[in-house]
Amino acid sequence: MIFCATILKHESSFKLSFHLVIGYHKPDERIFRLAYEDRGVDYSEILHVGDSYINDYVPATQLGLLARLISDTPHAKCPDNHRIPSINHLLNIL
Repeated sequence: MIFCATILKHESSFKLSFHLVIGYHKPDERIFRLAYEDRGVDYSEILHVGDSYINDYVPATQLGLLARLISDTPHAKCPDNHRIPSINHLLNIL
């Protein structure tokens, strides 16, 4: 069981959505499809934030989601402008 939190931008506001996904494990893209489908928003308008390059950033970007990696150190394969040092910095990019 995986707990996901999703922030959806709708017009000029944001909606935080919490949900559980059962049966798949990251980085299986099905977990992302289940978590984000039927939100009424194009994948390119969803921001997925996670702390694992392989399990969060890669599958999210492969599906066309916006993605940010939580890491206080540079990652060789993640652009610096796609990295935030902590969840506290999330509001700065919204």
